[in-house]
Amino acid sequence: MRRHRRTGSWLAMSGGLLMMAACATQQPRETAVSGTVPAGRPDPRAATSVAIPPPQARGPLITVAGSVDWTGRRPGCVVLELPSGQRFQLTGTAADDGERQARAGARPPRQDVEATGHIPPVGATSCGPIRAFWARHLIARQR
Repeated sequence: MRRHRRTGSWLAMSGGLLMMAACATQQPRETAVSGTVPAGRPDPRAATSVAIPPPQARGPLITVAGSVDWTGRRPGCVVLELPSGQRFQLTGTAADDGERQARAGARPPRQDVEATGHIPPVGATSCGPIRAFWARHLIARQR
């Protein structure tokens, strides 16, 4: 009987480890679109506010409309602000390219954009305690 308990415990423990490994397996990464498009047609369906996913979860792929401060308080701190007042650190290759262009004078320091991407799980940001928004694609909006 004792041997049976050990086997049962071992099976339960290995099943739990297997479940943890399955949950920890990384999902395929989406490829960021390099560069940004200087201007484009606004998407009338672009969201102006976002439902925030739980801290450990990744949000769905969405398109949002807001304004970006490309030259924030410090390098790497690019802030996307939505009309609802929600603020996110804009991250990803498209955000890096936009910041580099603004610091070089090739783009305005503040700009209205549409960003397509997602809110990743909570992690450290260079802007402080705000959630990130990973931009897969950015389009500058014309006023």
